[in-house]
Amino acid sequence: MLSHKSQAIDNAPTAIHLRRGPPLSQVRSIAYDLWTSAHVQRMRAVGNEKSNAHFAPALQFFPPPVESEKVSHEWIQYVCDKYVRKAFRIQGLEHRSARPQTSQPVASTPEPAAAPPAPEPAAPTPAPVPAPTPTQAPAPTQAPAPPVLAQAAPFRIPPPPVFPTWMAPYTPAPSWPAEPPIKPRSRNPFL
Repeated sequence: MLSHKSQAIDNAPTAIHLRRGPPLSQVRSIAYDLWTSAHVQRMRAVGNEKSNAHFAPALQFFPPPVESEKVSHEWIQYVCDKYVRKAFRIQGLEHRSARPQTSQPVASTPEPAAAPPAPEPAAPTPAPVPAPTPTQAPAPTQAPAPPVLAQAAPFRIPPPPVFPTWMAPYTPAPSWPAEPPIKPRSRNPFL
């Protein structure tokens, strides 16, 4: 059973995602959204490792905000940075699940596309003797060193979008013809 505080911590990012809308953050709520079998299969196929490798491979360098019971500006900024601005992505940094597995290279011989059938030999030939295998294990390959935070690109807030003149906000034109200013009435009835 979850305590009140842990429910608030779990619901804070959920509320932000719901406010931002599913098209922006691509997050579905268990309680509020309808899940089809295709959504469930996609979630199982992607999983947390691949999702984190895509959205936040350098998450250890960017910890979430301090826990609080209400949705704060810091949480909103964190969710927008992670999903909309993709600020937690560092160039050249890949998660280990996104990298292809590179173990010992295996020599392969290409098979001919369509070789004509060979005639059957008259007498069977003895099978070739396989070469002796070495008893030593292959030397382990060293994994590349993880990137340092100093190599990360600095976080920059993107500039506001510049709109062409035809997309400028609508400002109504002044009324035509211009109306004369209203004169105050005099208290003197003879004027």
